[in-house]
Amino acid sequence: MKPVPPLHKMRSVVSHDGRIAQFFLLFKGGQNAGFSIPFHKIGLFLTAVKSVAKIARERLSRASGASEAETTAGLSDPARVSAIAIGNNAETGEILLWIETVDNGPFSFELSSEAVSTLSDALRAHEHGFKVEAERPMPVLQFG
Repeated sequence: MKPVPPLHKMRSVVSHDGRIAQFFLLFKGGQNAGFSIPFHKIGLFLTAVKSVAKIARERLSRASGASEAETTAGLSDPARVSAIAIGNNAETGEILLWIETVDNGPFSFELSSEAVSTLSDALRAHEHGFKVEAERPMPVLQFG
């Protein structure tokens, strides 16, 4: 497989009638690419992205040091948050976290009790000016 330079930025546009989503990619080094997806096929794209994220998360969690490097890279280019909501999954009781970003729109997450505990500890430590080191850092994957 031919090596592809790292992605620098990604933008998207939806057609006026809502039928087509266009994605534009800018790679480090100046190369660019674009593609379009009809709305009725967007599920294929989302399934592929979820699959890639799952594989990347699994591989990063096994690689020593890689998780920390990805977290640092993700924190260097944060998405600005415009809204946050929280709730519970009625069936499982897990906490649901909904975050809307300025540039990338909304994301929702189902948090395990371990993830809630890690997030709570990190926020408390940050409030008090401490650096948080998780026993097993959770990889941060950022798209866009």
